[in-house]
Amino acid sequence: MNVLAAAAAAKHSEVADRAAAIGAIRGELWAEAAFTHAQSLWGSAASGTSVRESVQRAREELGRAVRYAPHRSDAWLMLADLAQRFASSEFDPTEAFRMSYYTGSNEIHLVPVRLMTVMKRDYFDDAELRELIRHDIRLLLGLKQLAPISAAYLEASVKGKDFLVRAVKDIDPAAAETLQGGAKRQNTPVAD
Repeated sequence: MNVLAAAAAAKHSEVADRAAAIGAIRGELWAEAAFTHAQSLWGSAASGTSVRESVQRAREELGRAVRYAPHRSDAWLMLADLAQRFASSEFDPTEAFRMSYYTGSNEIHLVPVRLMTVMKRDYFDDAELRELIRHDIRLLLGLKQLAPISAAYLEASVKGKDFLVRAVKDIDPAAAETLQGGAKRQNTPVAD
């Protein structure tokens, strides 16, 4: 979920919360309710107690969302992002990322967000997750969409940058050169 979508959703949080409470076992309503709180979690105004309360509320709502609508890859992705940003023993970000891939591997609107999110951390010891990430890269390269890959590269951890360059190079060497050239223009260290 991007900042603009989060801000728009936040305007409807009370209605979404009420709808989710009424439709208690409707996972999609719990997912929508959780999405309405994204701005308070990732917005620039996030601070202190309000963040802790928002994180707890989002965890509860996302937990219900994935319990009652386990097919919602967007809910799994937000849960993974929440778990990696705000560490908790309740949810393993690796498993939530994996579920986001399993349930929505071809949901093209989620691929750029998922790639950007997963590249920020160091999940590259897990062979299965590496293959799932490569799937997203292959999909984007096949659609000639290098911009989301470049954006993910700029936000990636050091290990993420290295993994991304190697994966792109294995799939499309010309795209790897473009990616590395763009990173040099941005004064970003280039992994080899």
